[in-house]
Amino acid sequence: MRRLLVVDPDNPACRALTFAAKAAGIEVCSVGHHEAGSSGGDLLTDFADEGMFVSDVTRFCKETCVDAVVTGNEFLTPLVTLVCDQLSLPSNVAEQAYAARNKVAMSHRLACSGVLTPRTFVITNAAELERLLTSGRVGLPFVIKPADNAGSNGVTVVLNADDRAEAYRYAAGPETVVPFGMTKDRRILVQEYIEGAEFSVESITQHGIPHHVCITRKLTSTGAHRVELGHAVPAGVDEAAERLILHTAGQAIKAVGIENGPSHTEVKLDSQGRCVVIEIAGRVGGAPIADLVQLAHGVDMFRACVDVALGIPAAVKRSRNDYATARFFTAPSQGKIASVTGLPLQDVTVPVVRLRRQVGDAVGDNRGNGCRVGHFIVTGSDRSVIERRAESLSSQILVEITEAG
Repeated sequence: MRRLLVVDPDNPACRALTFAAKAAGIEVCSVGHHEAGSSGGDLLTDFADEGMFVSDVTRFCKETCVDAVVTGNEFLTPLVTLVCDQLSLPSNVAEQAYAARNKVAMSHRLACSGVLTPRTFVITNAAELERLLTSGRVGLPFVIKPADNAGSNGVTVVLNADDRAEAYRYAAGPETVVPFGMTKDRRILVQEYIEGAEFSVESITQHGIPHHVCITRKLTSTGAHRVELGHAVPAGVDEAAERLILHTAGQAIKAVGIENGPSHTEVKLDSQGRCVVIEIAGRVGGAPIADLVQLAHGVDMFRACVDVALGIPAAVKRSRNDYATARFFTAPSQGKIASVTGLPLQDVTVPVVRLRRQVGDAVGDNRGNGCRVGHFIVTGSDRSVIERRAESLSSQILVEITEAG
């Protein structure tokens, strides 16, 4: 029986990888972070110590005859790449292990490879931001983001010059923590703002060949802090736009060294008809994208990840062409959840209704994805009917919040 090692079994995407592997008859073992609070695993090590992690996990894999190593946690994907390189297992380019995780390394690799991206500057303090603005190299609006966070944490679209100091503090501040006590890269990216429709490309690359499973349309909020409010699969773009988006995603995948594994490439189509890569991650798109892909196209992204890691040809061909859309319901402000009412009932056309937080749980403000309380999915064959129903159901949900503290 083949044996798969899952790194960080507590992570929701890692639980999905575990489920997919066990359903395929694959034996699963796990490695957890050594600190208290982890549910443990067959091996405990320090996720914040790269050398210790690679040494411990490599030794464990050799001693227990592990056939593949995977993780669904974006922060740990570079470590898994380094382990797989030591074990000669299918993975990504070890020399570029951080290029799909750290946004400074990512920006450098994309630019060097000729991939169209926003004009980007890297700064280390607020004075450097002031010099950029004074010199005219950056104009309004622009984006400030931390080098190594995720989930839109620390990201601000600066629309008014008076907001620049607060935007810098948010990107550099304590809200943008990294997990497991990992060392935080304190550099900040300042990027031109790209106006346009937002999409992501969900891909599985095997032996250096990207297989683009679908394009996801993203529904986002407006203002200084852009929160994703929904997703739709397929995106419904015309053939020319689809070719351009997929070609650009393929360029980005190659640029950051993804050769064996999933990727989630975020792009925008601007007013000039250009496809601009905003970011790329070496993981499956965050919830509920994997569910949408399976419901709309019949492709199990997590099973495909397991197959790629094991060197098995991944099943990425669509078995159906339906439509699925998700809507998030969010907290109106920071605080504790007092009630959530008006949730839709699950049925064949609404197969997923999921609460991320319960009554009494704390939720973050609307500056990042921490304000999400849950989501639901509507699916079927008629796009317009499904979208109307999703909007109607969304309008019925009410999240009430008590004051923080």
